[in-house]
Amino acid sequence: MTQVQWRGVFPALTTKFTAADEIDWDAMGQHLEFQLDAGVHGLIILGSLGENATLSPEEKLETVRFFARAERRGLPLIACIAESSTREARESAADTRRFPEIRRHTGDRFALFCGVDDLALECFALGAVGWVAGLVVAFPRETVRIWELCQAGNWNEARRLYEWFLPLLHLDIGPKFVQQIKLVEALMGVGSAKVRAPRLQLTEAEASRVEKTLADALEQRPEM
Repeated sequence: MTQVQWRGVFPALTTKFTAADEIDWDAMGQHLEFQLDAGVHGLIILGSLGENATLSPEEKLETVRFFARAERRGLPLIACIAESSTREARESAADTRRFPEIRRHTGDRFALFCGVDDLALECFALGAVGWVAGLVVAFPRETVRIWELCQAGNWNEARRLYEWFLPLLHLDIGPKFVQQIKLVEALMGVGSAKVRAPRLQLTEAEASRVEKTLADALEQRPEM
């Protein structure tokens, strides 16, 4: 049995919906191929970005079956629990000081991942070995490249790419991060902005801000 390599870029995949509010399995399969072709290292489904809490138990099971049966090119698959209960609480903080503190107490027993997009470079500098990424759903090659550069110790080039990416990475933060990221997916032609109730679509002003952030980034998008 192949040992799982808990390191690298693990996209937190969005759940694609049809106009009839059903899961769009064709779109999910296309997006899986998009991520695999970019060289991601693992896959995460049914997280908060995947709108887990709005899915029925049957939809959750079918999503797990869909990805478990899919050709993932040997990559690990993580199915999340994102319910309202605190029973399954885990360590999650936007404080990079936790990395050296955890390592001081546990050594190398745990593979530490960054889970906040706009803290990724800082987390890698402090010993994170992986990235649970959000904007990767629209920009997988840039996300993977940042991780590769950090692993190679090419911090100056990593910093330049990260600083270009940062305005987009900020969209991973806040109460409407799901809507913001799904809008970027839609604008990039790799997804839909549709979210499931009770989550609301972005207001016109909010959507315009995301559109401008993306347009500004694309004007200066580096060659990969």
